[in-house]
Amino acid sequence: MPPKPILPITFKPKLFLGLYLTFIAMTIIGTMTYCLGGYFAVRSLGYNTKIHYAYVSYPCLNKEMTPFYDTMQSIRARYSEEMKNNQDFPEKEKYNAAVDGFNKIIHKGNFITSVSILTPVLIGTIGFILLIIFRRRYKDKSSLSFWQWGLIFKSLFWLRSSFMLVCGLIGMIIYKFGFSRLNDHHVSILFGWSPFLYPVLSGSIGLIILATVVFKFIPKEQRLTFLVSGLFGGISGIYLWAFLGKLILP
Repeated sequence: MPPKPILPITFKPKLFLGLYLTFIAMTIIGTMTYCLGGYFAVRSLGYNTKIHYAYVSYPCLNKEMTPFYDTMQSIRARYSEEMKNNQDFPEKEKYNAAVDGFNKIIHKGNFITSVSILTPVLIGTIGFILLIIFRRRYKDKSSLSFWQWGLIFKSLFWLRSSFMLVCGLIGMIIYKFGFSRLNDHHVSILFGWSPFLYPVLSGSIGLIILATVVFKFIPKEQRLTFLVSGLFGGISGIYLWAFLGKLILP
């Protein structure tokens, strides 16, 4: 007897519609979860902030940075030759103090961005751990209950990291800019790692979790429907929120 396929060609329209709409909703919820993480990080540092459709703004931090930046630029303009030749110059202490202040603000910015990024990761990790704990309830199922789908979607908060990994690879291959333009490299900077390390590591973990969820927890008869709905629902959610989000939370 030939082995049963791990991805049977069975498509369930009713399930597709439910999962498609859920993926749209979860794309929007995931984006706002990212924003909420940044919001609480900014507030924890004592700054005012505002939530937008895909990011949080904190102009007070930028205003705090400006005097340090202006001082650095002004001193560099006056003593550029001395700096190039690594020589002492009259305002060196003032310059070093400005650099130190500037770097502290940069560190705060990296912290805020990193908390935003790690918030979905934390939720996804909790979801995946719960899946492992309740794994026996998924065994030999032909369909899943509402709460079982809930744990699956909770674990899929990791997919943001995988999406960013794919974006970084596309950027590297086609546009030649790599991971440096993606927010996720701020986590690497915060911990003193190479810029690409966190995006590659977290994105790879996200793909492993996705594969585990699909082939260990989702019934064979529903796998193809799940993957198709995830692809179209995720894309639809991105474009829908890009339009509606700018109207609701500009």
